[in-house]
Amino acid sequence: MHPALDDPAITRGRRTWRQRISLAALVVGVASFLWRSGGTFTTTDTAVASVLALLATLMVVLVIAALVVARAAQRLSAVMDDRELRAPDALRFPTYGFSPTAVRLSRALGLGNPASTFSGWAIVEVSEDGVRVFRRPKDEPVVVIARSVIRDAGTGAIVDSVFRVPSLNLAVTRRGTTTGVPLAVLRTPLNPIDEAGLVATLIEVRGMLRLESETAA
Repeated sequence: MHPALDDPAITRGRRTWRQRISLAALVVGVASFLWRSGGTFTTTDTAVASVLALLATLMVVLVIAALVVARAAQRLSAVMDDRELRAPDALRFPTYGFSPTAVRLSRALGLGNPASTFSGWAIVEVSEDGVRVFRRPKDEPVVVIARSVIRDAGTGAIVDSVFRVPSLNLAVTRRGTTTGVPLAVLRTPLNPIDEAGLVATLIEVRGMLRLESETAA
């Protein structure tokens, strides 16, 4: 395995101490709010009204989230269908552009603003020519990683905020420097792939990019 893929930040994907503190602060903040609010429940009517207001807020948030995810799933399905017609032999899987991926891609490929390069849900397509990332059907890829700059591939995980998502990691070389780039591997917009599926994806990717033959050589 290439040394760039041994980076603990993408192989183990452990949460940093800053993320742990942020999560703890969020829990303490919510608990404190509920504790103080509990003091205002002087009557049954007040308590019931507060609970109903909380439930209504949660319902609105859930409905909005469901609409966003449904729209993303519809767009990804359209991208998959479009790319299936254009490149039927390629390997494809849904992904999400977490900030660690954008930053490392920008470094590895010399791209501009990472946020405009890789963000939100997308489709990763792997072919004999390399790796491409598509966000919308019939559009040009937002990211192109040529086969000639990919040195190796492995598995790992991305930790972004409170999430931990399995990833396919690519060792990408530019100007003599090799960077490990993690690509989140999903089944659906909200469903990361399991460990067995991740291993199977890695095997397919290495075969498609002819990395197995290079390793053997």
